[in-house]
Amino acid sequence: MNKDILLTGGNGFIGRNIKELLEKDGWNIYSPSSNQVNLLVMEEVFTLFKGRSYYAIIHSAISGRKNYKSLDNNIFLENLKMFKNLFNFIEQTSIFINIDSGISIGEGQRILDSSNQEFGKVIPIIPYAHSKYCIAKIIKESQKSINLRLWGCFGPNEEKNKFFSANIINYINQKPIKIHKDKKMDFLHGNDLYKILTYILNSKKQYFINDINCVYNEKFKLSELGEIINNLDSHKVKILIENEYDS
Repeated sequence: MNKDILLTGGNGFIGRNIKELLEKDGWNIYSPSSNQVNLLVMEEVFTLFKGRSYYAIIHSAISGRKNYKSLDNNIFLENLKMFKNLFNFIEQTSIFINIDSGISIGEGQRILDSSNQEFGKVIPIIPYAHSKYCIAKIIKESQKSINLRLWGCFGPNEEKNKFFSANIINYINQKPIKIHKDKKMDFLHGNDLYKILTYILNSKKQYFINDINCVYNEKFKLSELGEIINNLDSHKVKILIENEYDS
């Protein structure tokens, strides 16, 4: 069995965790940085496939994640170009796995259950969200591809400004837990995302549903997660909510 996997976005939080876990399980991971291979340049992407194939391509690279509300259309163009440059080589892999975001079903839409297939009922127009929508739509129509939709991800080595890390640090330092908008979220632990990935990689089944919402059965408001953090030790801190609950 070919144990080679091409992973894009390997320097991001999700990519770093995926890479580490895959390598521990014996997969050969090739994850070039943007300085090594510019995914926007077809000639450079071609070098990844010249004379070789991969068991899987896991596409996690994305432009505009930190500024997802931007109206800059270059974000849309860059994301589609990176994806299409890779997708052109789909015949040189057994499975193409795309790491998607909940924003592909429309900004502000409710978090779906794993079995709810409401993709396409709302077409997002913000460039970042629309690029996610277009990529997911192409994946949905491909028999060799799977789209994994996440509303949030957490785990070891996440950035210090993320919800859990930032507020756990605040709690340890006896500072208030801060919530910008008290809405329901579904943060998937990185290890559980990896379980989904390994199931796909090791399965011999044909996938009739290739657009998957990676969520838990129970959803929590951020204030409820804040209360969990506030009970990690004996002391209590204030929980500051800037905006009320968003249904």
